[in-house]
Amino acid sequence: MVRMAVPLVTDSGVRDVFIADDRYAIAATKFGIDVVDLYSMEVISSGTIVDSPRCVAADEFTQRILYIGTEFSGVYTVPLNLIRVRGSDFSSSIEQRFFTGSIPPIDNNQISSLSAGNGRVLISTATSIELITNDVLRSFRLLAPGSSSCILTGVGEAYWNVIGSGVEVNYDIFPTSGTGTIDVDFSYNATSSVP
Repeated sequence: MVRMAVPLVTDSGVRDVFIADDRYAIAATKFGIDVVDLYSMEVISSGTIVDSPRCVAADEFTQRILYIGTEFSGVYTVPLNLIRVRGSDFSSSIEQRFFTGSIPPIDNNQISSLSAGNGRVLISTATSIELITNDVLRSFRLLAPGSSSCILTGVGEAYWNVIGSGVEVNYDIFPTSGTGTIDVDFSYNATSSVP
């Protein structure tokens, strides 16, 4: 195995990586997003935003959108086709999409984790878990200490952690789109597992 170091454009501190189309490593760094072509091992494009990115996820097949979670400004988006243009700076195409003042709003602008697919994005914030469907329908669950990680599966299961508590699960989250509330089907923690 040959290991290569690929110098990044926006910063050297990688916070999160998403692999798109089995070919592109999309790296969230302290100052922006770098896209590495895994075939050529080169940074092919990059973009910067006002706030510091913390996490990235993409809806690769339905909406073809890259979601960028930030420290204090909510979630930004950019079309996936723009980040694959070799030599491009896609900074001007990055748009703030979900934040406390957006429609639909999210509960908190401090984003910890993102997971996307099937026209939906699951968002872990400092105070909630949020499900946005087709950019307009919102469901959420307030969490006292917040959530630092979430996963949305292709079959509609959603998993998220509650900081200092455990993991909560909704086994069929798709029907909750736009209902306002995300229910917990099962909760795993150190002391018990409760449906």
